[in-house]
Amino acid sequence: MLTKALKTLGEDARVADSDRSGGGKDRKTATSGIATQSSISRQGMPHPESCATVDGLHRRSPSASGRWARRVSMIVGAGDPCNICPVREETAENLVELVRMALAFAGSSTGDVEVWFRGQGRSSWTLLPSIYRREPDVTKALGIEEMLFLDFNNRSRMIAERATARGDWELFFLMQHHRLSTRLLDWSRNLLIGAYFAVSDPKAWKGADDPPCVFMFKPRDWNAKTVGEGGVSAAGPSGVISELTEGIAAGYGPSGPMTRGSAQHYALAIAGPEFATRIAAQRGVFTVFGTRAPEGSQSLEEQEPLLAPASDTLYKVRLAGSRSEWETALRLVGIGEFAAFPDLDGLARELNAQYFSRVPIPPTQRMGYRPNDEEYDADA
Repeated sequence: MLTKALKTLGEDARVADSDRSGGGKDRKTATSGIATQSSISRQGMPHPESCATVDGLHRRSPSASGRWARRVSMIVGAGDPCNICPVREETAENLVELVRMALAFAGSSTGDVEVWFRGQGRSSWTLLPSIYRREPDVTKALGIEEMLFLDFNNRSRMIAERATARGDWELFFLMQHHRLSTRLLDWSRNLLIGAYFAVSDPKAWKGADDPPCVFMFKPRDWNAKTVGEGGVSAAGPSGVISELTEGIAAGYGPSGPMTRGSAQHYALAIAGPEFATRIAAQRGVFTVFGTRAPEGSQSLEEQEPLLAPASDTLYKVRLAGSRSEWETALRLVGIGEFAAFPDLDGLARELNAQYFSRVPIPPTQRMGYRPNDEEYDADA
């Protein structure tokens, strides 16, 4: 193994030199299976001399000295995760590769330990809820959210689906699934649903350098950093907070006045009852963002190095290929318009797509909907 690895050192060194000079982008060598990334971290700092990349994840090797010795050390045995590296990012050429990457990310996680998925039409879009995309000032955003909650509650009483929401949190989830701005960010327990929302977004594949992507997320590991191991253990094996009216989650609630606690700086992974058709079909779960500045309005990518710099809680997979290839693969495994939106509108769109040319989902009904894409891109 070591002999084979040594043969790749020259090529790896040339790639690393190209990356340091600004001429290299994220890539993976075909021979060694060792990925190389840009030498600039998410904090805008160069990676330490003892940092190298294995399978897309930068790791430290304290005993190594110099690039060549460091590379050999990384091949023989990887060190701890680098605490200034960006979110791990790779590319899937097809659905089979995406499934394999999800299995690898889950690792030894079995049983009740979960991995969540979120599809987005562009890889450049950050993981930030709509209320903070539109109003980054936390205090102002909370005031707007409270008024939106009250108006939605008062004006939706005659709509049948509204009657399924019992309590403030369920009404909050219903607001989010119908695209009202909140501090919630949608995720799915179903990888294929996440892929569907990525490839069906009208903004997908508009630029070769900004393809759609699927984010993968480990809610238990995240919550362990937010509320501590004690809070996670109390939530059960999955570590997902589902008791929302008491304890730590109560301070994140949708209606004021809100309590202000130190734990509300950062996002929390939560789940509620699957009481609405869309939430059940999409296996919907959420991260609810904090209520204190400035961390409350920071993206998950910005929060992760502050919470868990040595953890691997987030993973981004870019989707290569074409929309038609991915849609064909998803349709083969039963994922389409009607699977994600099991209502008459979803069925009509799926039938139109089957018998005529593809009819896109209206942007206002998408998981990654952004009311003003230009504004969002500028803020990302």
